[in-house]
Parts: sequence; C-alpha cells; structure tokens
Amino acid sequence: PCKFFLAGGSNDKILIEKVMASVKNCVSLSALNMEEIISIISSCPTYIGNDTGFGHLAANLNSKCLMIFCDSPPSAYGLWNPNIKIIVPEGETVESCSHNTRGKNRISFDMVLKKSLELIN
Repeated sequence: PCKFFLAGGSNDKILIEKVMASVKNCVSLSALNMEEIISIISSCPTYIGNDTGFGHLAANLNSKCLMIFCDSPPSAYGLWNPNIKIIVPEGETVESCSHNTRGKNRISFDMVLKKSLELIN
C-alpha cells in the first residue's frame, strides 16, 4: 500500500482529475502552499517523476529520487545529489540529453517501472 501525491499547477487540473479518478490513493498537491507541500514531501521515502522543483526538494529532504529527464540536461541538474537516480530517453546519455532533446516519447512505461522497482527494493 502506498499513496501517490500529484504535483501540478492550474494548467494540469484536467490531467490530475483524470489520474485521481483512475488510480486509488492519489492526493493532489495543487491547492497546497509550499510549507504544506514540504511537510508532505519530507515524509515520503521516494520521489518518482520529472526533473522538477518537487524532485529537487525531495532529494534535499533525503528521499530516494528517480528523476525523468526528457528535455533538460541531467549533467547540469541531476548529478548534484546522490539521492537522484536518472532516466534519459532511449538513445541518449546523461551527457547528450539537453534542453532540446524532446525525448518524452522515447521513455517507456517499462523503463520507468524497472528503474522504480530497482529504487524501492
């Protein structure tokens, strides 16, 4: 059993609602302030998601993190903290992935699932 916390802004409202309607144990963080969010993130042992501020907060709060870099350079943003494990698009490396990679279609569910299971085991 686990909870899934969905971080997103007002532009993500429809997507968050779709996920919450289809997955049990989901909580949206979109209506919370940063103090409330930090308190929740600090209690989470694991962060799995995109290279975002929430992921970097989780890494600083000592959570094990799996960060997905599809259009940002992990060499600049993902190597600073040993809590961060990195996923890059198929065919890319930590060094070749950049702001113009546009690689979201080259990161498969299976790739994320495999790395997630490695992280939590």
